[in-house]
Amino acid sequence: NSSTANQIQDQTKSSMIMPIDSSIKVTDSKSVTEGGLKFLTYKVSVEPYSFRDVEVTLQTSGTATKGRDYSPFLMYSVDEGKTFMYVPFTGKVKIPAWKNIIVKVQVFDDSQTETDETVILSATTNDQFITTSTATGTGIITDNRSTLNPNADEDARAKILIDNPKKVVSADDILYMQYDLKLSEQVGFNSDIKLYIQSYNPTTIRYSI
Repeated sequence: NSSTANQIQDQTKSSMIMPIDSSIKVTDSKSVTEGGLKFLTYKVSVEPYSFRDVEVTLQTSGTATKGRDYSPFLMYSVDEGKTFMYVPFTGKVKIPAWKNIIVKVQVFDDSQTETDETVILSATTNDQFITTSTATGTGIITDNRSTLNPNADEDARAKILIDNPKKVVSADDILYMQYDLKLSEQVGFNSDIKLYIQSYNPTTIRYSI
């Protein structure tokens, strides 16, 4: 019938303007280190280039935590990064004909000491003329470790802990109370701590490291 013929004709026209074996592609981002205003950057494209707009849905996953390690609000550009817009909550954006889009993910700084974390950007399309409809790219967030202590984040914070009290008799037969003073976790800076004690003889405070 005429409706079926029109549908076949429309599909034929669409296929004529879409290259054979077109695929969605997502490039990996360069790794970034926490601290300051920094972004993971990915390129999303159709290869070979499409002669018409192609709608894709963008999503993130990986070992990094959305909202804590990176912003849940993605941004994209259709003019090679000159201007950026926020990706809608649906995650759906269009790759313009003959172009690609640039996607940015803002990285957050935190005070936790962590191993490298990944942010995986996926792009998926339901376009029937795209043969490879899903692609992913990976970005890596590295911890901003302290130069004084490379085993700790430079923003790491800790609590002072005093425990394990016990009586100790010195070599000169003086009785002392001994305590362990420590931090709850490693920090990236030297800590100055003042010691106070309520005692009948405040001059007997001694410490060792």
